[in-house]
Amino acid sequence: SARWDQPVASFNLYEISLKDGAIENEHMVAFPEPVLIREAVLSSDRLKLGWLVLHKSKPRQLDAVTMSSRDLLHSGERTELWTCRSDGSAPVLLASEEPLIREGEHVKEYPRCLRWLPGGKRLSFFYLRALYLVPGTE
Repeated sequence: SARWDQPVASFNLYEISLKDGAIENEHMVAFPEPVLIREAVLSSDRLKLGWLVLHKSKPRQLDAVTMSSRDLLHSGERTELWTCRSDGSAPVLLASEEPLIREGEHVKEYPRCLRWLPGGKRLSFFYLRALYLVPGTE
């Protein structure tokens, strides 16, 4: 069984009847590589799934092209926003972000509170004291 605090390569989505507890639909959502799932949300029309995942690696130096300060590092913690159909097909990477940190620092805030807006065309989330609205497709 998968733990939400460990990277997983896939997860199952179950639609369960509240009347009798029967499984009405079951789908497997697979990722291109194992990821740490932070949040997953189903659109109100039940046609799309959105999720925030986290990839963890070691902090590393900026490359010479993006280096603006010698004391900044890539944090090694990349958050990605994905969508797919509710059956797990047609995954789309919408956005990816890896904060910069100073040596010895840690990432303190991640995107959170992922929600589909009414109509199922846009997603919202909070990050760094701001509310972001993004299209639910590329």
